Formats: sequence, C-alpha cells, structure tokens
Amino acid sequence: MANDEEIDVECPRCGKQVSTSDEECSGCGFDIDRWLTDEKMEVLLSQVDDETFELKTDDPDSIIERIKQFAPKKPKKEVFTYECPLCGTEVYKDDEKCPGCGALFET
Repeated sequence: MANDEEIDVECPRCGKQVSTSDEECSGCGFDIDRWLTDEKMEVLLSQVDDETFELKTDDPDSIIERIKQFAPKKPKKEVFTYECPLCGTEVYKDDEKCPGCGALFET
C-alpha cells in the first residue's frame, strides 16, 4: 500500500505501535494494510449522500476531489443544436445518429 507519509498507529487488535507502511502487525499478525484501506474507504463513503449519491461537501481537499484530479477529462458535448426530424429528440451537433430513434444523419 502506498502511503503519503509513514506514521505510527496503534494496532486495533493488540494495541502495539506499528507503522502505516507495515503490511501486518508484528505483534499479532493483524492486517494493517487492509485496515488502513478500509478506514480510507469509510472516509470516502462518508462524503457521499446515500440517497442521491451526490457529494455532501464542496471541500477542495476532500478525498473525492483529489481522486477527480486523476480521472480522465471527458470533452463536453456541444449544447443542444436541433431536434431529430423523425422523433423530435434533442440532437447534439456531433451526434451521428439520433439517440431517440436511431436515425442516421448525413455528415
């Protein structure tokens, strides 16, 4: 597990001081690496609303915002430009076919 910085923590099972870079506790064998991963996941999940799946925070230092920095950026589609002549579905400038009825457009 890659850690930003190595610190000492108390093993939740036996109380021995262990480093966050350790994979397991040298005292009892507790899986420190898995425990730290689970702790980080709980922090991540606490920032997401359970019903809407929207972020609860606009904190630029939140884990989710830091993850978004590494996500590939999708180019935004052109704004609605016209309606499909067959079904009336909104069609974007770069669409090759209608998302509603599947009609193909000439390019």
